[in-house]
Order: sequence, then C-alpha cells, then structure tokens
Amino acid sequence: MILILHKRNLASRPYREWLAGAGPLVVLAAAGDGPPEPSGWAWYEEFADYGRDDALEARAVRLGREHRVRRLVSLAERDVVRAARVRRVLELPGQSVESALAFRDKHLMKTLVVKAGLRVPRFRKVDHAQEVRDFAAEVGGPVVVKPLSRSGSAGVRVLEDRAAVARWAAGRHATPGEPWGLLAEEYVGARLFHVNGVMARGRMLHAWSSAYVLPPLRALREGRPQTVVMLPPGSERARRLADFAAAVISALPHVEEPTSFHAELFLAADGTVSLCEIAARTGGCGINDVSRHAYGIDLDRCSARGQAGLPVDLPPPGTPPPDGLTGCLVLPPRAGRLMSIPLTCPLPGVVVYRPRQRPGATGPETAGVASCAAFALVTGVTPREQTERLAAVERWFYARAHWQPPAAGQ
Repeated sequence: MILILHKRNLASRPYREWLAGAGPLVVLAAAGDGPPEPSGWAWYEEFADYGRDDALEARAVRLGREHRVRRLVSLAERDVVRAARVRRVLELPGQSVESALAFRDKHLMKTLVVKAGLRVPRFRKVDHAQEVRDFAAEVGGPVVVKPLSRSGSAGVRVLEDRAAVARWAAGRHATPGEPWGLLAEEYVGARLFHVNGVMARGRMLHAWSSAYVLPPLRALREGRPQTVVMLPPGSERARRLADFAAAVISALPHVEEPTSFHAELFLAADGTVSLCEIAARTGGCGINDVSRHAYGIDLDRCSARGQAGLPVDLPPPGTPPPDGLTGCLVLPPRAGRLMSIPLTCPLPGVVVYRPRQRPGATGPETAGVASCAAFALVTGVTPREQTERLAAVERWFYARAHWQPPAAGQ
C-alpha cells in the first residue's frame, strides 16, 4: 500500500501507471483536484486548505495505520517536511525529517554546506530591521532578504542600500516584537545557473546543467519570460556546476531513495561556483518539460518510483541528451483581459508550444515567477542558438497576443 500526498495537477501525474506493481494507492489531495477516474484508488480524500491544514498529517498517519501503508510519495516542495514527519511516525523508509529540513530550511542548508568547506555567499538569519541593517553594513553592499523555506522567488527582495532597507522594513506587516524568521544574504552579481537531476544516498545519479538567460528576479521585475538554456554536458561550465552540485548533495543529510533535485548555483567569471540553494524536488518553470524532451526522463516519475521503492533507470551524469540541447520559455501574461493568443508557433527550432491561457483570462498587474500565458521548448546546437531562438519566440508571441488594458482604478 502506497500513500500519496498530492498538492495539485493530479491529471498530469499518472500515479497508477508510474507505480504499477507497487500495490493499492491511498491519495490525500488538495480540494478541487479530483482524480480523472474516481474509482480505482484504495482511498481518495480532499482537503480544502491543503497547504495549511494540520489535520492532513493526522489523517495521513491514521490512514497509514489503517491501510498498513509501507511507503509514502510526495512531489511538492511544500510537502517535503510534512511527508518526512508522517514517515517518522509510521516508521516508513524514505527521506528523514533531518534531511527534509536541510533541503527546505535555507539557513540550515547553507550552514551545513559551509561546514563541508563549500562556498556560499555570506548569510545571516534575521528577525528585525536592525539586524538587516547591520548585515548590510557588514557585507558593504546590496543584500537579498528571503523567507527561510519558500520557493519560486516568493517573498525575495534585493535591497540596494540603507534607504531601501528602511522602505522595505516599513512596508512589512509583522506583529511588533514577533521574530521575522528571514534569511539575509550577500548579493552576488555572478550569473545564476541550475543543475537538475536525480540523487540517492548522497550521490548524484543523473544530472544536466542549464543557465538562466535573465536572473528570475530581474525577469519578474521587468515582466520578461523565465528563459532557460541547456549547457553542453561536456563543457567546462557544465562540469564545474555538476561537480559542485554533487558535493552539496553529499554534504547534506542523504535522501536514500532516488529523488529529483533542483540546485541553483552562482558561477563567477573566474570559474568559482557557490550555492544559491538546493531543493529535493523537481524544478519548476518548464524544467521537467526540458528533461522529458531532451532525455525522455520524467523527473517526477523518477521521484514517485524512488519513494515507492521501485527501480529507476537513468543515464549517468554527463550523458549527452539524445535529442539535443533543449531550452524553455515561460511567457508571462500582461495586465488586463486576454483578447487573442496564437495557437501554434511556426518558428525554427520550436518543438513544443502550448498556450496556457484562453481569451477572456484576466492577467494580474504583477505576474508571479510561475505565471504563464504560453510555454515553449526549443532545440539548439549551442546555448547561443537556444537563446536566439527563445528570444525570437518572445518577440513573435508578444506581437500576436493581445490584452485589453485594465480600466483605470482596477
């Protein structure tokens, strides 16, 4: 019997196919994400406030005991620690609470990585404005403040100077005297890359490296797409990044079963690599689409099978992608009502193009990092060719998609 904690998009997660042979499946899911086939589950139950409902853990433990669950599967970052706590109570194999916290709590993560002798930008846990000011004075430059355990650039701010710190602190609505529980980091001007793949027992089983064309925060601030290009596996940059990611994975409390990971790393002009952060889950913004196209590997499937105790077949790190280098583009919506959107893309190198919104959809004034009006995958022989093709898709899309601006005051 396998217990599944499922945050969203159940229709895109064919658990019964992925976990065939593992036994009956018990599913606890977010409300409104009912299964495409209601029958065929040993148990299916929804929670209206899935993200914050403490009753879910208690229910998971009760069902685990009633159904004699032997494994627990979860794919969302929000569920990493929750799933580990349930495993601990039920005495199930899988990622421990110690490991889950190390991959979720950025302060703990970076502390452990520093102890292992790996490079990390200076950081400090901060609970009020004076600590942020003191840290900024210590590093002598801009600082980044972020929540300890959120993802997708949520709540992340770059504070350029003391005035920016004061404006930011004044805008916070924390209870007076209550600790903020934030992380302050030294701002790093180096380019941001990421390594994605599968890990187990402190080793990197499979991985490939990519670069952000624009830093996610800058793309978000400027309303630009989240754009990722794949690096040639045999290149010096890819090797440096993969070696560093492998060292980080080894430094943190190990995840025993094959589990996907997403590591964000800074690579300076002199070749120095340092950690931004790492997560024990599949990266967002099209990362899994890139993996499926380039390698034929669904990272979520690998995680689900690994956590369920099933075998996972993977090429070793550094294997060239059989279908060539692949880049992706997440095109954010504009503010207002979407009036028209192209349904197909005829540009060279485009292998996947999917509109994600329909006419009539209303876009926010400020799109989030994962906000998506359309999505595209391109292939290219080099990172430069991928970048040029993705830029062409961006120009083409915004010349053809049209939004009606919101009325004044809306």
